[in-house]
Amino acid sequence: MSYEVYEDDNFHWEDESERDFIGTFDTLEEALAVCVQIVDSSLRHQYKKGFTPEVLYGYYMDFGRDPFIRSDDKDCHFSARIYAKYRAKSICEEMVAYEGTS
Repeated sequence: MSYEVYEDDNFHWEDESERDFIGTFDTLEEALAVCVQIVDSSLRHQYKKGFTPEVLYGYYMDFGRDPFIRSDDKDCHFSARIYAKYRAKSICEEMVAYEGTS
């Protein structure tokens, strides 16, 4: 079984002409790791000093990278939006800590 990872951006959500193919992976774990990295990177990129998790998530929903997995695996479930909402708080904390070191 294979797992294909694609990426939309939320600014052009579900516009297939703007969709990117990221790659094909042999395991669900590999595909999930790529999706998680894409969302985390997108959240870090969207962050601006002073953002709350709610503001960061709002920016993500407007402009963030939205990876998804296509597979015949019925156990394959990943929502970039749910993950981004979950990660927004910890990304804000990480970025504030980083700001304190510069």
